[in-house]
Amino acid sequence: MVTADGLETNIGNRCGFKKFGVQYQRIKNAAIASDRRERNRQKIRTALAERDQFYSTIEALLSAPHGAKWLAKVKADFERKVPSEACYMIRKMAREGMPSVYTARLRSGKEMELQRELHGSGKTHVSRYALDQVGTLTGLDFWIHDLRGLLIDQLQMKMRALEGEAVQSLTEVRLRQYAGWLDEVPFKITEAQRLIGEGAKFFNPANLNLIKYLSTDERKIEGLTSAIDAMLPLVR
Repeated sequence: MVTADGLETNIGNRCGFKKFGVQYQRIKNAAIASDRRERNRQKIRTALAERDQFYSTIEALLSAPHGAKWLAKVKADFERKVPSEACYMIRKMAREGMPSVYTARLRSGKEMELQRELHGSGKTHVSRYALDQVGTLTGLDFWIHDLRGLLIDQLQMKMRALEGEAVQSLTEVRLRQYAGWLDEVPFKITEAQRLIGEGAKFFNPANLNLIKYLSTDERKIEGLTSAIDAMLPLVR
């Protein structure tokens, strides 16, 4: 701060208001905003200077042997080969966080009698089928998140857009938006890595074989077993 008599010094809240009155608050706010804009510009310039490493990271996630591109192809094959009813059940299990897989078998006469006793003699329906858990599907989270949208739309395309901007001319709002996005980039990359791991778990052959149990004596899904068998060579 430069005073009327030419003295250049730092000045705080109390002295600022005493020396300059209410105008000081406007000066202070303008200085804070200017500093914030410059810090955001510098953050953007640093990100642009390091963009080659950014793009290399995204490309590695896309093109790894079991990376995002491979997962997209295998997922498309899965949705084409596997009956839609099974695909619906898988998404439902993922949304509801219920990964257990059961087989349904006909209850014996004694089991039916026991179930009727447990439920009383009212009108409660007792199913002829008993459910026995055979396993737990892994990697279901892969089905309820958009991995491609995360890597391409939210990361790669955003950086492309930033490259086309004149950083010095960006408005304060745009500076704040880009700076906020850059703060989120490490978390988005970590999330993409996690989803790739989830996809690899889902398309593990042992996990795919569990999907066959979605077709039960009580609820047959025609063609499910043969579809899963057709998928297995594609994921080995």
